[in-house]
Amino acid sequence: DFTLLWLAQLVSTAGSALTDLAAGIFVWRVTESTLAVGLTLMVTAIPSLIVGLLAGVYVDRHDRRRIMIWTCLIQAVVVGLIAVVIGFETIALVGLYVLLLVNAGVKQFFDPAHDSLIPEIASDEKLAAANSFLSIAGFGSTAVGFAGAGLLAGTVGLQWAFLLDAASFLFAAGCIALMGKYAMPKPDDEASVGVIAANLRAGLSTLAGTPVIR
Repeated sequence: DFTLLWLAQLVSTAGSALTDLAAGIFVWRVTESTLAVGLTLMVTAIPSLIVGLLAGVYVDRHDRRRIMIWTCLIQAVVVGLIAVVIGFETIALVGLYVLLLVNAGVKQFFDPAHDSLIPEIASDEKLAAANSFLSIAGFGSTAVGFAGAGLLAGTVGLQWAFLLDAASFLFAAGCIALMGKYAMPKPDDEASVGVIAANLRAGLSTLAGTPVIR
């Protein structure tokens, strides 16, 4: 199961790096504006501040493996649409920004589900090694993805970067589907608005009251 999860992260992270750099290259080619390129990066960060706060509460109450599979499948569709949208000059930039925003928002559900499964797959003795392997996969594949995006931009075209990223998400979904099932934690209460607000208050209180985390 850890090998499958590691492969899923290795391939999908490389694909995401393809999209991140390819999007910036495309925006620069169209606008020659550094501000526009900055906005491209900004729209991928906004969901972590908004959606990310709520996604963790949702993930705590639902099947994490299923969440990971569905987020990969949705991201495959969204990124694949980018390859189509950038071919239409009238909607290329707006469509790119919207789809990048949606893709980043969906990813906020994958990350907490992924992170919460690692301690269940790896024993306490092997957890540090597991996290190290995942870090190697993350940083190494990001470097490969950035290099790949530059190569594709100068040869076959930027659309291929987005299509390959979409394929990487399908591969990741397949790997995760082959994993065993892990019991979902049983929350004390449902994810109502009040419970979500209470969770956020507790999280912010912990952040403010713990110097190392703060």
